[in-house]
Amino acid sequence: AAVRASQHKSILIIPGIEVTSNDYMDLLIYFYNMENLKHFFITHIYGQTVPNRGFDYNRSKYNMKELLNVLDNYKCIKALAHPFISNPQTSYYYFDSHKQLLKKIDAIEGLNSLLTPEQNKKAIEWAKKIKKPVIGGSDAHTIYHLGKVFTISEDSTIESFLDSIKKNKHVVMGEHVTGLSRWYAGLIIFKNNLRLRLKEEVDTFKEKSKARIKKLKGL
Repeated sequence: AAVRASQHKSILIIPGIEVTSNDYMDLLIYFYNMENLKHFFITHIYGQTVPNRGFDYNRSKYNMKELLNVLDNYKCIKALAHPFISNPQTSYYYFDSHKQLLKKIDAIEGLNSLLTPEQNKKAIEWAKKIKKPVIGGSDAHTIYHLGKVFTISEDSTIESFLDSIKKNKHVVMGEHVTGLSRWYAGLIIFKNNLRLRLKEEVDTFKEKSKARIKKLKGL
């Protein structure tokens, strides 16, 4: 999606991807150029996710430590998404007991429009404590929620925009999704995950059926 969006030359597109580690934590990765994003995705993500069990998480084959080690080979910003979201994706507890790995984290998502003010407040306070820049995101699963939260910088290139985050010279602002909007967002997320899960099951069934037919023809 980021690659397709970058075709609109009138808009500055930050090459980014959200990856769920094998141990269920979400990492936001922003690359300094689109080629690095493509290389990372094709080499380490595409076709290499863990088979889903029940609810669809689309997890990477790498645990968080392995994922961060892989990203040492790329120029990028690594940010923890919603560190105080409900389990099993609460990354705060993991990094609180793996403080050495925090050196590889560049920023903390402190304002996520789909989380509660209390969850975001904890994330912001933690980011200040460990001296990490705070970024914000809409976490939009529908067009309606797009742009609820902004990470703002007075820069016009990918490199200068990402550097402004590293130097903490940016601004985060936005609002939380509340009431029926939050319920609707949750419903959309569940529907999309269910659709992906069913597609995966159908594709697996097709492949097994083809293999079985091929085997029977060989008898």
